[in-house]
This record gives sequence, C-alpha cells and structure tokens, in this order.
Amino acid sequence: MSRLVALPLRRKEMMVAMSYLRLAAGSGEDSVIRRIINTPRRGVGKGALERVGEFAGREGIGFLEALSRADEAGVVGKPLAGIGSFLLLREALVSQNTEKSVAVLQAVLDGSGYLAELRTGSDDDSERLKNLEDLESAVAGFDDVAGLLEQIDELDSVEDRPRPKTASLFETMTLERITLQDALELLSLPRTVGVDPTDGLEITVQNGRFGPYLKKGSDSRSLANEEQLLTVTLEECLALLAQPKRRGRSAVRQPLRELGEDPESGKTMILKDGSWGPYVTDGEYNASLGRGDSIEELTDERAAELLAERRAKGPPGKKKRSSRKK
Repeated sequence: MSRLVALPLRRKEMMVAMSYLRLAAGSGEDSVIRRIINTPRRGVGKGALERVGEFAGREGIGFLEALSRADEAGVVGKPLAGIGSFLLLREALVSQNTEKSVAVLQAVLDGSGYLAELRTGSDDDSERLKNLEDLESAVAGFDDVAGLLEQIDELDSVEDRPRPKTASLFETMTLERITLQDALELLSLPRTVGVDPTDGLEITVQNGRFGPYLKKGSDSRSLANEEQLLTVTLEECLALLAQPKRRGRSAVRQPLRELGEDPESGKTMILKDGSWGPYVTDGEYNASLGRGDSIEELTDERAAELLAERRAKGPPGKKKRSSRKK
C-alpha cells in the first residue's frame, strides 16, 4: 500500500485507469462509466449521453442498462457504434477479472486503446505514461482487483477527511520542552474569554499577523505577550477595551498643533506628523518642514512661508496609475 500512497492518484490518467478496473470488477456506477465511455475517443458526445440519461430517467433504469438500449433512446450513427464497442469491451474485461491485478490493469489499458492514444499524443502525455508505469509496478503486489480497489477506496477516504487542526508554538516554547497540556492549550486558540455584560458581545483572544490581540465585534486591543492568550481574564479584557486604542498603522494621526490662518488661502494651518516627518497643511497643500525648522518653535509666518513655497510648485497632482504593456 505504501507504493500506492506515493502515486498521484488524483491525476486524470490514474482515475481513468482506476475506473476501467472498476468496470472490469463489474461496477455499473454512472460516474465510472461517464468518465471512461469516451476515453479514449469513441465518438460518444455529450448529446448522446444526455439522451441516454433522459431515457434512463423515463424508464426508471440504471445508466448502464440504458446504454444497452441506446437505440431506443434515439442515439444513432457513430455515437451508437461507440457505445456498442464500449459495452463489448466491458464484457471482455469482466471475463478477465479473475486474473491478478497487474494482468487486469494491462488488459484494460491495452484493450481500451487508452495507452495507444497517449503514445500518439503530445509531450505532456509522456508524464501520464510514466505515472501509469508506476501504477503498474504498485499494483503488482495485489493478488486481485477487489483487494486493490479496497485499498484505493481507503486512501480516498483518508484524503477526503478534514485536515487535523494545527497551531504554531509561542516564541518562548521549544519542541523539547512543550508538554501535552501546552499543546492542548495551543489548539484551543482562538479562545472565547467571555461576554461583555454591557452589550452582550463575545470577547475572543487570538494570535494575528502583528502579534496577540483580543477582539470584540469590530474593536480590538493588542496583548502584551503570547502567554496572555492563555491567561487573560474577562475582567482584564474589559479593562483593556476601556482604554483608548493605541494608534495603529491605519489609524488617523491627530494634529500636533493648530496654527493661524494662511494669508493666501484664508484657511487654518495645521501642523501634522506624517509618515515622512512633520508637515504643515491648509487642507489643500502640504509642505514638509525644513531641516532648520522645529515643531515646538514653528511660527505662523514660517508655516505660511512653507506653504507659499509649496504652492509655487503647482497644484497637488494625482498619482498616475502605471499603464501595463499590452
């Protein structure tokens, strides 16, 4: 089974091979038949399959039986001939089902014409052929097709299960020293601490991109360290939420100082702290402070002078979007 685990069983060529093996084992499932009835091409198009499917619904029969009565469903010409050849192939494969798995696999790949189609295909098909060779080697260890398909189904069920929950270690933890209790507490995150009695909103704690934090609705506060994720109480969370929120990356920066009116625009000049340092603005123009300017000693006259110099350079321009080359 270990060799099967290493194979890319979800690839198209592998699923086609497995569907042919299921067909040889006597399967009449719609999904199995639909996957391979026109692989390789037999001239059985979508329209023909729709007619057969509608006929099966009207008659209350399975898709496989409806295929055997495709002429009654209104299928004619090449599609009808293709369906006939597929049903004959199925009979031949079912008769060989008593042989070892590898022999049946070789029979379905050769007898169906799928290998021949891949060998005359594009360069991409060389990888498909290699995968089928690896599959042939892997199934050699199975005595019969039933046992092989049972193992395949088991692998499919494992892959379809929900992924187990994982959690990152705190920076203060090491693999050598972590205990079972530590691991269980990590897996409990994000943790619900309680409910704010004033508004009934739930308070949770969790680790984020910028560190540990608590969250209530759209409001949040940073925690001092990761350990608080496991120890912080409801009372401590409420106390943190009652404090003013520290300025974050997206918070609006408060003005440093309000100055007088700009003599040219008549608007109030405001001294602000920006990402590139302090600047003065009248709401339309922004002017950075010079090297010799001081936040504490900046006068109205100097602020107006800085704005006049900036205004002389022209109105603020909008950032141009970079045009992509076609």
